[in-house]
Amino acid sequence: MAVFDSGDWIAIGMSGVALVVTLGRELRERQSGRPRTPRLKVRVSGTVSVTGHDLGREYLTITATNPGDAPVLVSSVGFLVDGGKLWWTGQFPGDSLPHRFEHQASAKWHFPVEGLRASLSDAGMAGTVELVPFCADQMEYVYRGRATKLRID
Repeated sequence: MAVFDSGDWIAIGMSGVALVVTLGRELRERQSGRPRTPRLKVRVSGTVSVTGHDLGREYLTITATNPGDAPVLVSSVGFLVDGGKLWWTGQFPGDSLPHRFEHQASAKWHFPVEGLRASLSDAGMAGTVELVPFCADQMEYVYRGRATKLRID
């Protein structure tokens, strides 16, 4: 016969409460008749490294947050350029890909500005270009953020 001390009963009770809360939330969502839809909020900001060997290096940072009630699996991150052309989605510092977003989870990816400028210049672009940050999920649905401008030369 198993003997439980007070700590065991507290753990069992906490597990039971968590289960009831989770089941209640799931039941409420199903009864609402509202389908769980994946959503992702994408935005871009300029950042500068303040530590380490990258001191002073400029980055464009894409931040994605899941405000929805369904998980989202992001498979690619980058910028849309020149009327929708996908650009520069190579290796870069930040969270790993693919990345799974649960409700309210967020992640960041950092793109070196000098690398973006060089890639765009090599493609024959000059002046100021508009970059639209995006994340694409495993079904290739593209979540877009607001555009930012980048001066190439």
